[in-house]
Amino acid sequence: MEQQIADLLDEQEELDLPQEQLEAAEGESEEESEEESSQGEKFPKTRAARIQRLVRDAAVSRNVKDLYGGECQACGLRLVGPDGRPYSEGAHIRPLGKPHCGPDVEPNVLCLCPNCHVRLDIGAIIIEDDWSIIVRAGELGGNVLSKLKRKKEHHVHLDYVRYHREWWLEKGDPSQE
Repeated sequence: MEQQIADLLDEQEELDLPQEQLEAAEGESEEESEEESSQGEKFPKTRAARIQRLVRDAAVSRNVKDLYGGECQACGLRLVGPDGRPYSEGAHIRPLGKPHCGPDVEPNVLCLCPNCHVRLDIGAIIIEDDWSIIVRAGELGGNVLSKLKRKKEHHVHLDYVRYHREWWLEKGDPSQE
């Protein structure tokens, strides 16, 4: 069930459709079910929906994450699960979906911990041309976090970094949104 929720969140995040169209489409062919246990516990409803999503090349993120051994390129954190395997996320610098239309290629992907991935996605951190990571929100706002860790085999493209930075600088201070 947890995997289904994670998959659903991924799908919702990657949709090309505006939220209004998604809600309208959900209303068209909808099957809902609600289960109740013998102890009277209520479980969440399930809903069948037709969606359109971007199909990522899983090998792209996997290659970048393997190159760094699961260590976050931004903060250096290496999360390890109970099975001993590292957990990290492949984060696209220039997002894949509209309006960004970034490519699903290794030079556009970073190996990040979940927190730094979210920070990148909401513009709370940006990367300068010298690879300095600037924190834009919270108590550390305006401070340099560190330099982005890079390996010579991973050719992060500055065009994607610049796109990300310019996009978020145009949007303003993330702590004010």
